[in-house]
Amino acid sequence: MKRARWSIEGGVLTIVGRTVRHGDWGRERSAGCRLTVKSAVKTGSLAKIDPHPIGFVLRTHVDHVGWNARLGNGRWVPTFPNAKYIFARSELDFWLRQSERNLMTRTGGCVADSVIPIFNAGCELLVETDRQIDDGLALEPLPGHTPGTVGLRISSKRRDTILCGDVMHHMIQCHIPGWSTIACADREAARATREAFLDCYAETDVTVVPSHFPNPMAGAIVPCGEAFAFRYMGE
Repeated sequence: MKRARWSIEGGVLTIVGRTVRHGDWGRERSAGCRLTVKSAVKTGSLAKIDPHPIGFVLRTHVDHVGWNARLGNGRWVPTFPNAKYIFARSELDFWLRQSERNLMTRTGGCVADSVIPIFNAGCELLVETDRQIDDGLALEPLPGHTPGTVGLRISSKRRDTILCGDVMHHMIQCHIPGWSTIACADREAARATREAFLDCYAETDVTVVPSHFPNPMAGAIVPCGEAFAFRYMGE
């Protein structure tokens, strides 16, 4: 599956959202599973972005923190040295507790190599899950997959869009909202959030962009019988 990154530019504010995996690490995630990928900053979808003007980096949730940091002279440093990295306070607290209790088998040591270096550099910005970031940019609480998961609601004169992270992992969850994945920290809360999200955005003009849907990713929530369906842009 291709991973997406989003660069949102408005006025003097530039945000990179939904960064996922960098590659200066080789990380043990679970027995028999080791991830090693090349740095996307050097070779992939961030290669064309100058990291220095980036003002903010948004974390929808902390298991999506790749490209947060890179190796510089043998130590982890922020990929975007002048940016503030936005973390929901409740989300960060959850993952710090997981890391301290050695419960990071699914995600590997992402806190150590992709979160702590941001704090060491003083680049963090801790916020509540309903924070208004700027004109037309607001966080929306979407707890369940992780406790502090947020979406980013982007409002403009032409169209509104919401980047909704992992509130859904597959299109079938529009048809069967009660299904949650084994990756969800609280499956019941994930179900409740997903049902409310689908009810809220069905039959609206808001473009919905889930993180894990295949290209073109963006689309609309539409009614389908007693549930919903996802209609991709262009269909």
